Amino acid sequence: YDDLMKGTKFGPVIVPGSGFSSTLAILIEHKADPALNMPHKKQPLPEEDIEKLKLWIDQGAQNN
Repeated sequence: YDDLMKGTKFGPVIVPGSGFSSTLAILIEHKADPALNMPHKKQPLPEEDIEKLKLWIDQGAQNN
């Protein structure tokens, strides 16, 4: 959790309260360059799982 919330040298991966603009959401929805999308070289996560992650981010991305 701490590493995820720390982000990368390029900036935050999660913007608590904004699932729409969080890098994690963009990557798991395959809306980025194919070389960056997550999971790498695999099928996208099920839509239900993506929505759960975005909801968690929208609700503040708490460590729970």
